[in-house]
Amino acid sequence: MKRHDFTYAELAALLKRDGDYATADSLMTRVNRGTFTFAFFIQVVTAMGGDAVHLAHLRRARDEKERRRER
Repeated sequence: MKRHDFTYAELAALLKRDGDYATADSLMTRVNRGTFTFAFFIQVVTAMGGDAVHLAHLRRARDEKERRRER
């Protein structure tokens, strides 16, 4: 969301079009807790106009974090 400059209110409005009536506050809670399903993740990506999920940058970030921890 941050990378694509979406607010929770904007996401809630997009999801409402798809029949999910979550509020901005409930979305924020779900995302911050990390308590969401992969199906919800795909629903969010799709609602924001995404058609692919690229994971390589996540792996690089994880590897860099581990390198810093080893120092």
